[in-house]
Amino acid sequence: MNLNKTISALRAERGMTQEKLAELVGVSTAAVSKWECGNSYPDITLLPKLAEIFDVSMDYLFGYTKADEKTVPETVAETTRLGKEGKREDAIALLRQTLERYPQNEVLTFELARNLFISTRFRSTAKRRERMSEAAALFLFVAERTTDTNRRAWCYQFLTTICMVNSDYAQAEQYNNRLLTGRGIYPKVTAAVIALRLRSPDEAEYAMKNTMAESLYEYLYMGNWYVAFLFENKRYEDIAAVCERALRIIKVGLDAGQNYLYKEAAEFAESQALAYARMKQYADSIEALEVSCAYACAYDALDNDLTYDVYDMTGEMHHIEERISARADMLGTLQCGERESDYGPIQSDPRYQAILTRLQTS
Repeated sequence: MNLNKTISALRAERGMTQEKLAELVGVSTAAVSKWECGNSYPDITLLPKLAEIFDVSMDYLFGYTKADEKTVPETVAETTRLGKEGKREDAIALLRQTLERYPQNEVLTFELARNLFISTRFRSTAKRRERMSEAAALFLFVAERTTDTNRRAWCYQFLTTICMVNSDYAQAEQYNNRLLTGRGIYPKVTAAVIALRLRSPDEAEYAMKNTMAESLYEYLYMGNWYVAFLFENKRYEDIAAVCERALRIIKVGLDAGQNYLYKEAAEFAESQALAYARMKQYADSIEALEVSCAYACAYDALDNDLTYDVYDMTGEMHHIEERISARADMLGTLQCGERESDYGPIQSDPRYQAILTRLQTS
């Protein structure tokens, strides 16, 4: 395809007038008309801008394609699949490769930052810091340039989290302040209520269920931070009580079909077990560990797809979290050195040994 035909076709596909394209590029409408008629060609300095406007590569503008080269949506779909399969490094490599053809594309840049952030789990301190730093720079790049308010919000959410991980709470507060709204009904709740009136019954129910699920997840997320705070202050009775309350709330969510909460339940139950162990209430501790093990095994037994799409997101914002084995997490926790002194008195107990066996073989 010739350059003039490519420009004309891409403009038509996007429902864009010659006047609008001229405005975006910064030339006259007559100039665009001449390009499409083949009477002249765009200045070479305008080609990157045209590629950015149409969200295509320079190769595509000139009609050069390879069978193995992927478009932006194809790349996002492929990296999502790779992430689900645990092939995070392959996803990162594909995103870096595609970004060479679509430099500074905000969708690809966001996806690369997200995958780098997720990949920091279970890595050395040095590698984790390196990837966190790169992810933060990419999130900030997108946040400062995008016109997509949803994507900008996610960037600031990730930036806030990275700062908190790095104990840079002053900067975390600055990023988080960009996410906060004024007083009043929580915006997503309002959106769900509006959906009840404007959308079909199925769409309205989907919006409401997802809003309630996300609200529940946010409560539990805050609960995890609260439990960590209580551990720092050695308030073990309070920890046991907070975890018991969280487990009751999780039970309500599970009864409503929010199966991803099995993993949250496993983590709260283990925190409760640790609190009991530090109070030397070993019978209660091992009972809580049995509950944690049961929830972890239930989570890993789920169909893979059931743990995704629990938020009301759109497009490339799906699948923010990576599927990680709850059994492997719990087993690693029980076998780490810092738990040995806490669970030492019950490690020879047949019930404790049965828990380890189940975590390894279920």
